Amino acid sequence: MLAHGAWAAGRDEKTSIQAREAVVAPEPPIASAPLRQSPRSYRRGAQHVIAGWSVADGQVIGCCTARKRFVGFQRFLTTVLLPEAIRRQAPPGAVLILDTGPTHAPKRLAQWIAAQHWPVTAQMMPAPANASRLDQIEIWFRVLQRKLLMPNHFAHAAALEQATAAFIAAHNAQAHPITWTYTSDALEKKLGSHL
Repeated sequence: MLAHGAWAAGRDEKTSIQAREAVVAPEPPIASAPLRQSPRSYRRGAQHVIAGWSVADGQVIGCCTARKRFVGFQRFLTTVLLPEAIRRQAPPGAVLILDTGPTHAPKRLAQWIAAQHWPVTAQMMPAPANASRLDQIEIWFRVLQRKLLMPNHFAHAAALEQATAAFIAAHNAQAHPITWTYTSDALEKKLGSHL
């Protein structure tokens, strides 16, 4: 159960984003013509994006890592998420909604958090299995894929990391919370029509 006034953030990662440099740079799209892109490219490394979605205001807090490991998740908590919770001055602390992925290693996570002495309380809440599409950061990852990563043309992995950071900053400049419009009544009606 969320404490009143707690700052809630959904957290997930987008793994193995390839930095590819096309042999010929993509041409900008023109009216009534598809985007032209070279079919050949060179691999220039990969990045993993670990990000959190602030449920209250739609802000994205994230960072890139070279590998998908528990250490990267620990770094995200201590250097990105907790400083943001302190900056927001959330009195009861931060609530982090986690998927069932192996990155945060649930057995190790509980022990590690118990050993920490943070200035704010951090509560971890698991999302239901097979319900990652309900995590709002997943919606933002689709926007990231569509608006930044397609077409994929980055000279090196550091350029991909810089572009991701700039994309997060641009999103946060106009961020707003997601307003769900689909109701449980509509879902029940839809399910009832299929039975």
